[in-house]
Amino acid sequence: MRLLGFGLFAVICLARAQNTVPAGVQAVAVTVTPFESSFVGAYRQGSVDVASELVLFEDKTFCYSVAAGALDQIMTGRWNETLVPVAKAPGVMKRISIVEVRPPNVPTYPVVGSMLKRLNGKTEIVFDGRTLSEAYAPVFAISNVDTLPTTFKPLFSDSMNSWAASYFYPQIPTEQAKYLYIGDMRADANGQRNMLHVVQYKLDPKFDTFRVYFDMATATPPLNVSLNFEDGVLFMNKSRWGVKKVQTQKWMTDAKANCAAAVSNRSSDTDADGKKQTPLNLAIPVKTYQFDKKVMVGQPIFDKTYDSAKYAYDSDEEAAKQEKDALTAAFEKAKSDATQADSFLVLTKKIIDNNARIKKHALQLVDAYAQLINTMSGRGDFKSSTKVFFHFVLQILPTLLTQVDNLEQEEKEQALYRISVIASQSLTAAIATKNTAMSQLIFEKILTPKFDITTHKNATLIYNLACFYAINHKKTEMLEAVKQARKRGKPVKQFMDDTDFKDYLKDEEFLSAVK
Repeated sequence: MRLLGFGLFAVICLARAQNTVPAGVQAVAVTVTPFESSFVGAYRQGSVDVASELVLFEDKTFCYSVAAGALDQIMTGRWNETLVPVAKAPGVMKRISIVEVRPPNVPTYPVVGSMLKRLNGKTEIVFDGRTLSEAYAPVFAISNVDTLPTTFKPLFSDSMNSWAASYFYPQIPTEQAKYLYIGDMRADANGQRNMLHVVQYKLDPKFDTFRVYFDMATATPPLNVSLNFEDGVLFMNKSRWGVKKVQTQKWMTDAKANCAAAVSNRSSDTDADGKKQTPLNLAIPVKTYQFDKKVMVGQPIFDKTYDSAKYAYDSDEEAAKQEKDALTAAFEKAKSDATQADSFLVLTKKIIDNNARIKKHALQLVDAYAQLINTMSGRGDFKSSTKVFFHFVLQILPTLLTQVDNLEQEEKEQALYRISVIASQSLTAAIATKNTAMSQLIFEKILTPKFDITTHKNATLIYNLACFYAINHKKTEMLEAVKQARKRGKPVKQFMDDTDFKDYLKDEEFLSAVK
C-alpha cells in the first residue's frame, strides 16, 4: 500500500520534483498561528485492506494518501483555519479546512497513441483493464465524422469480476476511426448516477494504436473537508482519525518532496501508469458532454466471455507481453486485496495448462507467488497465504519444474532460488499455524531429498528450517541448520531473541553452533 511516510512512500516516487511544494500548489509565504501549529504533523489509520495517511505541513500545504484494494490515490492542496458556528451554544468553533488543489491538464480518460506499423491501414483501440475497472459503467463510441453519436455502448458487463490487462476492440479501417468517445456514469445534483459524462477525442492519423486509461482521481470531486481535535484525537468530517505523530524535520521535508514527485507524475507529460511518453502522444480532448443514461444501449462490448487471446498481437513475443501484463495486473490486485487472489490463481493455472510460452513466464510466476505468500503472511493472513501455497505446489509447480530445467543456467538458478523463497515463507506460515500438511508438502515437493543445506544460498530458508527443527525437537537437524545459517550471515542475536529456540538457550551444543 502506498503511504506518505519516508521509506514506505518511496514506492510511488517514480520521479523527483524540482521543488518541495506539492504539485499544483503555488508556494506562498504563510504565518501559522499557535492554534494552527497544533495540527502540523502526520496522521495515519488503516486496516488490512485500507490505509490512509495525512501529513499537514507548516506552510499550510498537505498531502493525503489513500490505498484501498486496487484504488490508490494521492491528493495535495492547502489548509487554513476556519470558524464554524456552534448550534447548541452561541459563538463559533475553530477548525481547519483542507482543500485539494489538482495539477492542470490531467484528463479523466488519458488516450495514448502509438504507431506499431503492423495493422495494414487499420486502427486498434486497446482499453486498459486495470484502470478502467475503477470506472463506473464506462461507455464507448467511435465515428468517422464530427457528429455526436445518439447512443453509446457499455464497455463492460456488470458480471465482470476478473479483469484482463488489456481489452482489444476489433480493428477497424483507419478512415472510420477519426473520433473516439469515452465516458462514465456520474451522479446528478441529487446524488443519483443518472448522467453520462462523455469526452470526445480527435484521433491523430499518424498513430494506428490508441490505449485508453481511466484516472480515478480526476473523476472524483476535489477533497474539501474540515478537521478538529476532540480530547487530543483528530476528527475528519466527524470521522475519528487518531492521534498526531510528531515527525522530525527531515521526515517532513522528505515526505513533501516525495508527495510532490508522486503528484507531478499525473501531469500531462506521463501516461496513466506514470510512465514517460517519448515523445508525448496524449490525445487532446475536443469537448465534454453530459447525457441522460438512456443513451447507453446495446450489449456490452466486453463481457465475461471475452478472450484476449483472439486479439493478441501477431508475434509470439508480443503475445507473451500481453500475458505478462495480464499476470502483473492480476498479481497487483491480489497483493493489495487477498479477496482478489482467486483471479490470479485461475489465470496462472490457465497459462500453465494451455500456454506454449510457459518458459517465458517462469520467473514472473515464481516471483509473483513468492511475493504473494510473503505479503499475506506478513499481514498475518495465513489463511490466504496457505491457499496460495497449496495452489502453487499442487497446480503450478509440477509443470513449471519441467520448464525450469529448459532455462538458461542463470535464469534456472534464479527460478530455483525464488522457489526456495516460496518454501521459506510458506514454512513460516506452517510454523505459525502448526499446519503439518503444509510443512510436509514443503519437504516433499520443493526441498525434496536432493536439498543440500550445506550448499544452498538462501540464508533465510536455512534459518527458518532451524526454527522448524527447533520447535519439532529435531536437535541434530537444527544444529546443522544453525551452523549453516550463521555461515551465511545470520546474527547471533537473531537466534538468541527468537522464542523458537527457547528450549535450547542453555544448551551447550546450541550455543556453540550459534557462536
